[in-house]
Amino acid sequence: MNDMVIWVGLGSLVLGGAWYGVTEMTQGNLEEPKFRQIQSEGDFELRQYESIVLASTPMKTDERSGMNGGFRVLARYIFGGNKPAESLPMTAPVLTQKGESLPMTVPVLSGPSMEAPSVVNSPGGMTMAFVMPGDRDMASLPQPLSPKVQINEVSWGLVASLRYGGYAKPERFKAETQRLRTWIKQQGWIERGPAMNAQYNSPWAFPLSRRNEVLIPVSSPTPK
Repeated sequence: MNDMVIWVGLGSLVLGGAWYGVTEMTQGNLEEPKFRQIQSEGDFELRQYESIVLASTPMKTDERSGMNGGFRVLARYIFGGNKPAESLPMTAPVLTQKGESLPMTVPVLSGPSMEAPSVVNSPGGMTMAFVMPGDRDMASLPQPLSPKVQINEVSWGLVASLRYGGYAKPERFKAETQRLRTWIKQQGWIERGPAMNAQYNSPWAFPLSRRNEVLIPVSSPTPK
C-alpha cells in the first residue's frame, strides 16, 4: 500500500513537471503589448501603453460557453479565416470586458466607421479581443471573413494593472477589480473606462503558472 502511494506521488510529480514544462515552452514567450512601467507596488502597476490593434468579437456571457464561443471566432480569424487565408501568430493576453455605463471619459478607438465608449468595442455587452502582432497595423492585417470580427486600433494611454494567478473566473475577476479600484483611489487617479480581464494563458495551462491581470485605464492624479 505504501509503495503504491509512493509511486502515485512520483507519477503525479512527473506529470505535473511535464505539464509545467509544456506550458512554459508553448506560452512563456508570446508577444505582448508594449508599455512603459511608471509605478510599481507589489502586484499593482501603473503603465503607459503604446497604441495596439485588437481583433474583437461580442459574447453573450462571461461564462465558459461564452468564452469558448468568442475564442473560437477569433481563433478562426487568426488561423486563416480571413482574406487572403493568412495565418497570424498567437499573442497575449486574451482580453474580455463587460460594457459598463461610466460617468467618465474613455480611451480613443478608431476604425472603419466605428467609434464606441468602450476599451474594446461592445458597450452594454461582453466582448473578447485578441491583441494583434505589434508589426502589423489595420491597413496590413487580413480582412476577417466573419462579420462577428472587428479590427480596431486602441489607444489606452495610462493603465492601472493588478496581477493575479489561478483561473480568471467571473467572481475572482470581480474581487480583483475591486482591489485595483481601491488602489487607484488611494493613488488619486481617475478611472477612464471599464475594467478588462487579461488572461495570458490558454485554458489548459499549468494552474500554478497561470497569469491574469485586471487592466483599468486611468487619468492623471487629481490636484491636491
